[in-house]
Amino acid sequence: MWDETGETPYEADWWTKAFDINGSWAGTLTFSEVNVDPEIAKEAEAQGCTMAMLEELKGKTLPMTMTIKVGAMGKGTALTRIDASSIKDAKGKPLQSSPETLSFNYIGNKLTFVLEQSSGSTNAMSAVVVDNGGGVVIQGTMTVSGQGFSAKAVWTVEPA
Repeated sequence: MWDETGETPYEADWWTKAFDINGSWAGTLTFSEVNVDPEIAKEAEAQGCTMAMLEELKGKTLPMTMTIKVGAMGKGTALTRIDASSIKDAKGKPLQSSPETLSFNYIGNKLTFVLEQSSGSTNAMSAVVVDNGGGVVIQGTMTVSGQGFSAKAVWTVEPA
């Protein structure tokens, strides 16, 4: 359909057009909520993980990087690293962080990550790609829960 001034019409479904997100991204992940059952905390302490360390996650902003590759049909991977070295273990040593490859589906402006689910746990991670006026950013959420433990985090990355 042409508009009233005879200009070319808008592209169909322009609001769901996917942005090119291939490449390197950097930003932060912040744990907005961490809940640990006291009994589970005792078990974790027996394995060298202190309650103080878990409590330190609440409100903690950690550096996060992603290298994103989107393939055919919106299937992709994100080599993701969350740098937890600012958090100390029970012996006062910084936590080690390893990159993890996460699969996702990219439809419109939404990313839905496919996370491994272990016995008794549920994990979810999703994001939207938006143009905030100053450039494209990816804004997401992550939730993890298991027996006696749950956490929620928000994250944002922009082109690196």
